[in-house]
Amino acid sequence: MVLLEMKILLSYSKNHFDPTSSRVSKYRYTSAANIASNLYRLLTNYGDVEYIDSGEFESVRNKEYDYIFGIANNFEKIIKLVKFKKSILIAVNMHPTKRNKILRDFISANKLSKSSYSAWDMHPNNFAKAIKGCSQILLFGNSITRNSYISQSTAPEKIITLNYGSSVPAKLANNRKTHHNFLYYVSEVGLRKGFDIIQGLFIDLHQKDINFSLTVVGKCTNRHYQQQIYDLQKILRGKFKHIDWVKPGTALYYKILSSNDYVIVPSLEEGQVGSLLDCIKSGLVPLITNTTGYSYAPFGYLEKEISSDVNHRILLEAISTSNTNYREIRKKSLNYYKKYHESWSKKLASVLDKLLNDSDVWPKFNFILPVHNKQNSIYNLLCLLNHPLNKYRNVDLHIILDGCSDNTSSVVNKWIKKSRRFYQVRVSTLNDVFEVKSNNYGLKQSNGDYSVIIQDDNYIYDRYFLFDFAYVLQTFHDYAIIGGLAGVNYYPLGTKLSGSGQIAMAKNEVYWRQDLQTSEELIKYFYEVDACMRGPLVIRNQLLEQHGYLDEVYAPLYQDDIDICFRFKSIGYKIGVLLIDVVNASQTIANYDSKMMKKWEKIIVRNAKIFYKRWHPSSEKNYIKISHSKIQDGIIIKYLSHIIYRTDGRTLLKYCMDKIYAFIFQ
Repeated sequence: MVLLEMKILLSYSKNHFDPTSSRVSKYRYTSAANIASNLYRLLTNYGDVEYIDSGEFESVRNKEYDYIFGIANNFEKIIKLVKFKKSILIAVNMHPTKRNKILRDFISANKLSKSSYSAWDMHPNNFAKAIKGCSQILLFGNSITRNSYISQSTAPEKIITLNYGSSVPAKLANNRKTHHNFLYYVSEVGLRKGFDIIQGLFIDLHQKDINFSLTVVGKCTNRHYQQQIYDLQKILRGKFKHIDWVKPGTALYYKILSSNDYVIVPSLEEGQVGSLLDCIKSGLVPLITNTTGYSYAPFGYLEKEISSDVNHRILLEAISTSNTNYREIRKKSLNYYKKYHESWSKKLASVLDKLLNDSDVWPKFNFILPVHNKQNSIYNLLCLLNHPLNKYRNVDLHIILDGCSDNTSSVVNKWIKKSRRFYQVRVSTLNDVFEVKSNNYGLKQSNGDYSVIIQDDNYIYDRYFLFDFAYVLQTFHDYAIIGGLAGVNYYPLGTKLSGSGQIAMAKNEVYWRQDLQTSEELIKYFYEVDACMRGPLVIRNQLLEQHGYLDEVYAPLYQDDIDICFRFKSIGYKIGVLLIDVVNASQTIANYDSKMMKKWEKIIVRNAKIFYKRWHPSSEKNYIKISHSKIQDGIIIKYLSHIIYRTDGRTLLKYCMDKIYAFIFQ
């Protein structure tokens, strides 16, 4: 619903974008102009928008607005001068405290002169005041940018994190057979943009007599970096070129981009680098640090160090990449940009619509928890689950008592009465239909954006995981299902596999589980797989309604979760994993007797045959890994959670008494 009578104030930079002027700004292709112009265009759909330069804050004294949108500069002054309903801070950098610390630490660690600082490198305290004073933060960046705020005690629910895209028209042209041309293209050559790393890295490559060319585009922030440019010209000679600034969209701009293979931006701190997006859009492959705000680095991230073996390895790998591999990497890089950055204004429009209509900006999760005979453990499991659900709030929980013949129902009702919650809980009873049908029962009653299937022996110790899941699902829209426990890749029958982690090479199925046992590095990524295992399993409700629920041919259990992943993959969607702190205690299977285990083994064989008859997994797993930084709990809180909410159902007191008993008598 669009409201046309609102009064909105937008405070940005008239130097970059001014809707009252007919003059075309020379900065019209900058990130500031891009964001400001799109905000102005979209906000005008809701009423009267007054646009001011952030330095003109006195001009709005004593005025009244429904909403205020503004960058950090003078934001804290504006909210004191006017009356308003809500204020939204537009942030395009990391939290000032985090930013300042990164720069100071880099100067100290590398014993650099204080002349490295430019006047605007260090953010003043008024930025922090603006963060505290606003209703919401509209942050352009990625999960690392977001976590710089959360680490400084900003509530996760206050931050809406968005990608944005380049406004410069793209021209793709690169038909070279060798790829050793590097472009460092930035708005400013200086400390924050990592030029010290550039200088050290390329001098070392030159001294090792490696063939390359380096083009630097950008104005120096001070005399210190002007001298560095001069020194680099003398050392590298014909391998080096510096251009003060090039206007985007000109013939010279496209000539420079088409003459290079890689854009290298080792920034120490950013929100999301606009010039980097411009280059990627035109086909250059990114070589970046993890603080550029960009989440895809095909060669891995550069380290924020002047002398780094990792950085040398990445550049040498880039230079030695074959023409065929380069084209494949370039294609992936372009596809990533097009999918997750190019249509950014549509996502911005959706967020603004929710903000201006007082809708919840966070998507709703419906939790489905089937339970069978867990009287000794379900109370702890629910107490633990209550933490993340209360943190996120826009959730509901559907507990399905499936054929419980013990005291589980009474324990669940006791928890409902005693627990402090900010969400709704409902309880249903089924006649022991087991997990495929009980999960479908819950899925078909879900009314939110996403359904979350968890099992009655999944213990989730991650209090903020829903904010991470929401970010991933809202940002990477072509992922139909994501899992938090583990991913799995399936292979043709008879395939021989070797490597770390759980590998199954049975007659009836061949798969390789993808989790921390496979590689500890996976905790740093949101990564693509063939399928996800339950616990938790998050599914887009809209896709379930359109393409069907769990296939009950797999009832009572096993392979239904893998099957639905392959079904969504077959219509063009992806499956991903974002590992969280969850323990699958396997408490159901552990209680099976030999008769039940034989029945279970027959079901596994039967369902694997159904799966392989229906689907034909490939041996090729050409999947991408997207960098993701999770919201972290404090170490003490996490440790205590694992002690207090034990998977064996014991209370903390009983746990401590058992430990004391074991110490004395054993």
